[in-house]
Amino acid sequence: MIILLIAAFGVLVLNLYLQPGMTITRCLLRASLIMGALITFSNVLFSIFKILTTLSVALFWSLILIIFLYRGIARLRKHMHPPFLSRIEFPGRLDGILIVMILVVVFVTLLIAVIAPVQTYDSLTYHMSRVAHWVQNRSVSIYSTGIERQADMGPYAEFEILHFYILQRSDRFVNLVDWFAFIGCILAVASIAARLGADRRGSLFAALFASTLPMAIAQASSTMTDMVVAYWVLCMIVEILDLISEKSSLYGWTYLGLATGLAVLTKATAVAFVLPFLFWLGYSILRKKRFRQSILPAILALLVISGLNFYTWTQNQETYGNPVGSPARIKFHANEIITPAVLVSNVTRNVAIHFSSNNDAFSLFIFKVVGKIHQWIGLDTNDLRTTLGYFFLSKPSLSEDRVGNPYHFILLAICILIGLFSRRTQLRWYAFLAIAVFLLFSIGNKAQVFSIRLQTPFFMIAAPVVGCIIGRWTPWLRTPLAAFLFIVCLPVLFCLQARPIIPLEGKTISKSILDTPRSVLYFSNSSSYSYFASIVEKIQASQCSQIGLMLGGDDPEYLWWVLLDAPWKPLRLEWMVSGTPTERFEDPDFHPCVVICSSCPEEWNQAFGLPLELNTGSVRLFMHSNP
Repeated sequence: MIILLIAAFGVLVLNLYLQPGMTITRCLLRASLIMGALITFSNVLFSIFKILTTLSVALFWSLILIIFLYRGIARLRKHMHPPFLSRIEFPGRLDGILIVMILVVVFVTLLIAVIAPVQTYDSLTYHMSRVAHWVQNRSVSIYSTGIERQADMGPYAEFEILHFYILQRSDRFVNLVDWFAFIGCILAVASIAARLGADRRGSLFAALFASTLPMAIAQASSTMTDMVVAYWVLCMIVEILDLISEKSSLYGWTYLGLATGLAVLTKATAVAFVLPFLFWLGYSILRKKRFRQSILPAILALLVISGLNFYTWTQNQETYGNPVGSPARIKFHANEIITPAVLVSNVTRNVAIHFSSNNDAFSLFIFKVVGKIHQWIGLDTNDLRTTLGYFFLSKPSLSEDRVGNPYHFILLAICILIGLFSRRTQLRWYAFLAIAVFLLFSIGNKAQVFSIRLQTPFFMIAAPVVGCIIGRWTPWLRTPLAAFLFIVCLPVLFCLQARPIIPLEGKTISKSILDTPRSVLYFSNSSSYSYFASIVEKIQASQCSQIGLMLGGDDPEYLWWVLLDAPWKPLRLEWMVSGTPTERFEDPDFHPCVVICSSCPEEWNQAFGLPLELNTGSVRLFMHSNP
């Protein structure tokens, strides 16, 4: 039934495309914003009445499809002939080469996204686990959990995953959420480059830059959230550029509110990426003396942002006393001190982590440079107030969490520097704002080894500058550079550590995803299959349907849902917690007949009246042998 979701989107695009002056890219971007709002609205509505089921979601999208189809047919009748063919422009040979490179990346990532299951450790820990709980509870409301990230992290990406999951009644297509965001980023980057003055070749090069970004490729076949954040931020920038260059319209401000609201709803880090551009819009309005006519539209945009986030903010306020989420998590991730020295420290480390090398001498040189800079500013490279874990440069990795973007970073830095001195005012502003985004991200968030992944929106935001600059270069420079970017992305494209099409000894799992069962691929980034299987076998033999969870705060909970075929089977998995903010959401009527425990004290021989049945060393199973 996932076709309902895709069909509704397609018909909505048709509705928008039949409007005067609409390009296909603008229609796709705005249609996705409307779909994002509808997904959020339906999830909240169904949760209030606890009717979030496959049937209710299918009926909702059937109704939306009928409404869009009716409006589309009515609009189509007003046209003497379809407008599609009249707007098609066929590319030249060099442009065609760029398009072929982009399409290769797009289709290979699609293949991986469909074949490989959910593997990313964060996805197994909280992204997909919260989705499974939502389906079981028939609501996206906060529930009792020992992994607090399931409760207070921005939920939009999982809202969308939920619809793919519940309509298909499996996780077969959930990776497509990130893949669609990846495609959207490519289109949005090209569109922004065109608005900044790039010709068609410049726009295509910007799209190629975005599509060959190693970290973006890694995320395109996962269920991580940074790609989704990047997409909504790019949608916001498109609307801001239109509002700056055109007269203000309620439609434009509404779409701006939708894009900004969805970005914030997806992840808190989005604030660093949206604020500089919102300030730019405000400055442009004041400079053009359009303040009075922009007040009401701006208020409308703020209402849209608040409306999209109201349910989540209210839940967080009720649970944690803070609308953004757990104060402990905020303190964990956010810099505890903000000074010029901290800015230098984090910028230095956020740049350096892209340049890990197999050459030990080069890595040592980079490490020493970072150390010298920190000596000069009087900070430790491992200062816990500004650092998660400790700073180090590992060997180049094909891990989806740590794959770097060194060549893209160098090219991006060169182009931004050139853009700052461009004669085109908007391009100068945009290059400056790209730098501001990176600085704001660095000053707001602690440095960590996973910062490469968190920087994905920055690279996507800056990609249009690359297109504007490179697009003006001679083809004899531009074409080899495009080929180079394509070549350097191939290892990540075909040999990603956990889901390679072509495995590399010592770099990836041993077999290709084309030759490995899906059930085995789930465990590529986590614990061995054996102890999970032995525990699941005993649970299934017991015919127990009430399963209590006492896991660690970073355990891959979703693997239990997969192996037990929950929430689709008549099973119920609930956390048994104590002393956590979500403890009050425990169901007093839930009485487990089995408890899976990886975090209980070693001396426990029973839990909740259930004796110890099995101890694998990592996980213990409490249950009656003959229930």
